[in-house]
Amino acid sequence: MANISPKEQMYRSVSYKKVEVIQGLLRFYHDFKAQAAEDFTEELVCIYVDIDKAMKEIKMTDRQGEAIKLYMEGWTEEEIGNRMGGITHQAVHKLVMKVCSKVSDYLGGEDNEN
Repeated sequence: MANISPKEQMYRSVSYKKVEVIQGLLRFYHDFKAQAAEDFTEELVCIYVDIDKAMKEIKMTDRQGEAIKLYMEGWTEEEIGNRMGGITHQAVHKLVMKVCSKVSDYLGGEDNEN
């Protein structure tokens, strides 16, 4: 087995098959984009490039798109619900998780570990 650098191991350890991983990455997307590039490792940048590509390629409803955009900007599910016409935070959570599942499927394959 070839020697793998610690950075490569970290990048490989990110499981796109876990919806919760995608949810966490999307939650901190806005913070990532707002920071200076030198604050991040090459591997983290690669992860967010993957996320960017997936977000452009997956099919979303208008409601899913609206909810995930606000979620990625750091709004809470309750705040998003209020902005989206008073829907419940549970409904927002379902919209967000549906998008996370689509991203996970796109990046990690259909054998999603929920």
